[in-house]
Amino acid sequence: MTPASLDTDTLRLLAAIDEHGSVGAGALACGWSQQAASARIRRAERTVERDLLVRRASGSILTADAVLIVEWARPLLDAEAVFRVSLDALTRTDAAVATIAASQTVSEAYLPAWLTAARATLPATHWRLVSDNSEGVLDRVRSGEAEVGVIESPHPPGGVNASAIGTDRLAMVCNPDHPWATSGRTVSVEEVATEPLAVREPGSGTRATLEHALARHGHEATRPAAELSSTGALRAALRAGIAPGVVSPTLIADDLAGGLLREVATTLELTRPLTAVWRGLLSPHARRFLTLAASDAHNRPVTDS
Repeated sequence: MTPASLDTDTLRLLAAIDEHGSVGAGALACGWSQQAASARIRRAERTVERDLLVRRASGSILTADAVLIVEWARPLLDAEAVFRVSLDALTRTDAAVATIAASQTVSEAYLPAWLTAARATLPATHWRLVSDNSEGVLDRVRSGEAEVGVIESPHPPGGVNASAIGTDRLAMVCNPDHPWATSGRTVSVEEVATEPLAVREPGSGTRATLEHALARHGHEATRPAAELSSTGALRAALRAGIAPGVVSPTLIADDLAGGLLREVATTLELTRPLTAVWRGLLSPHARRFLTLAASDAHNRPVTDS
């Protein structure tokens, strides 16, 4: 039997009814007519094969089952709201926007929360996101295409103003069948230096962090087993078992939890700074954005996964 499923519009309607206390008020909050909302609830009841409303002459409220469904749905609805804000920032083409450039790791792991907070505190400002590797972000800021950039390179950037706003950790990970995963021991710096790894392209902060960490111990990385131009491609290569590699654990939390990838202990230090970069004087909204970003980044544990 196929499990019942409710779409996010219906879940959002149920949450609004729960919050506002009636079908009419919940429908209004969602921009629907009460008739359309009632019809949507009836369809949902047929889907889950149980009542979702206690219908009374004085008005309708959620059943205990519906309240439980709403509580289960809240993380999904919160994630969808963050996604909508981030997608809007990525696709805006208005002239009156604040453009933020960010490295791919920052764009995936941090920007959604930062943009959501910025939209909440600066509702009149329209935000546009440009994602690139760390060197690309620096080029966009230097050229004036972006007012503010956030990178995760270990090297101090030149030609721009810069301020550390937090830290991010890279993890050494591999397919569960790789010898590093099955040995249960700590991998040495020398082993990392001589093992062909799956790596990001030159210019990436992730690649630069790995090479910088090895250089501090007098090593150069061996020839890569694979060189990937995005975090998604790197993740796929790691899962396929092409080679071990380093990646922010925040971006592969589901793979680690599901056992598709395994984090390997190593003596190589792979923490790197999150650095804001800009040229000239910052506008008030850009300053506010960086304040929000720094507050969030400092409140996240470096080992967050």
